Amino acid sequence: MAARSPRRERLHRWVYGALNALAVAPLRVLARVLPAMPERAALGLSDAIAWLIYVLDHRGRRAGRASLRAVFGDGLTDRERRRILRASYRTAIQAEVLLFHVQPMTPARWRRYVRVPDDVAARAVASMARTKSFVFVSAHFGNWEMLHAGRGALPFAVPTDYLAETTGWPAVDAFFRELRTHGGEGEAGFRKGGATALASGLRKGRSVGFLTDRNVPRRYGGLYVPFLGIPARTTPLAAKLAFYNRAPLIVLLLIPEGRARWRFWASDDLMEPRTGDEDADVLAATMRMNDVFSRVIREHPEAWCWMLKRWKSRPTPELGPYPAYSLLDPD
Repeated sequence: MAARSPRRERLHRWVYGALNALAVAPLRVLARVLPAMPERAALGLSDAIAWLIYVLDHRGRRAGRASLRAVFGDGLTDRERRRILRASYRTAIQAEVLLFHVQPMTPARWRRYVRVPDDVAARAVASMARTKSFVFVSAHFGNWEMLHAGRGALPFAVPTDYLAETTGWPAVDAFFRELRTHGGEGEAGFRKGGATALASGLRKGRSVGFLTDRNVPRRYGGLYVPFLGIPARTTPLAAKLAFYNRAPLIVLLLIPEGRARWRFWASDDLMEPRTGDEDADVLAATMRMNDVFSRVIREHPEAWCWMLKRWKSRPTPELGPYPAYSLLDPD
């Protein structure tokens, strides 16, 4: 492939820089407008955006309906599937809109939206008296952005590095990093090379966290582990990090408690009991993690993102119990 001329290279950098600046400009406007809006207006705007995306996102709607049909079968009517899917879009958009609306994120503002039960707080304090290095995992459930912001709002929180999805635009990634780390400690990494970044954080005595409910193909280490009753390619990274670093593996979730209100919830250590056998301990912990997700999603199906194509991979040529969008990815 021929190398670009210096002039062409300069032009390419200038165009990319201009597009990068244009991509982040609307977000900076929202960051000024949304915090100034009353909560009711911000939530109304969020619902309007969610409805528009629901209408326009044909592929997402089709994937969501297929996933709901695969999990619940004839237990849901078409009307119920549409209701859950519309609520799922509202959940996703609300998480992002509130990320802007609650800026600057302060402990008082965070606690306005999230209730932390006394027993959960007591268990957390006791755990963190023993260690400061945890592997925290969560899902696209409830409000994962507000959960992340709890690092700066919870009095017992520990410094936590985290993984994020890159948008492909450095200025946009940097902008979201500013929003997500405001008021809290921790460094952001991206999925590519993320395992190395998280392992480094644990070696430094920090905690790490990331979302683990996405399909992870075999070439990236995904294991077939039941998720809502159907084996799904699942990352074993969280359990491996916890195994090698002797760190507890904890699921953190915000459970819905009404419109734009949530309850903070934390699991026990999913690595226990440990046998010392890496393969057995990693698989058992990953299964426990998916069991937790499956239980809360069945209790609150409208609070999870059904558009994710969670079962994009399947192990057999036959479709079997899998949604229509799944593709063969055998072991």
